[in-house]
Amino acid sequence: MDFEFIQWLGLLGLPLVIYNYYKGNLGNKYGIEVIDDTLLIKPFIVTRVGKKASATIAMKKVTKLQKSKNAISFFYQSGHAIDIWHRRKGSDEFWFKLVTLFPDAEHIIID
Repeated sequence: MDFEFIQWLGLLGLPLVIYNYYKGNLGNKYGIEVIDDTLLIKPFIVTRVGKKASATIAMKKVTKLQKSKNAISFFYQSGHAIDIWHRRKGSDEFWFKLVTLFPDAEHIIID
């Protein structure tokens, strides 16, 4: 059998991907920044280096927060929603930060 370098990398990397999937380490980790009445949600690396936010949310317009396994949805008064996909490991901490920022919004957890 004549394997090329890329095929060997794939064989060696597959167990690492599977391990990280089951440990909950795959996916984005987000940071939160509040400026005036706007919530900026940034990927973790960008919070330390850059200023670009992946989502900008008007805090006064959010009426409902919904958490599923690794997605958090922000529902506006108009019915529109923004979904943030968070890694499973650490999603509870992220959820509790959002609950404290939005005490008047309806909080729903779906398992």
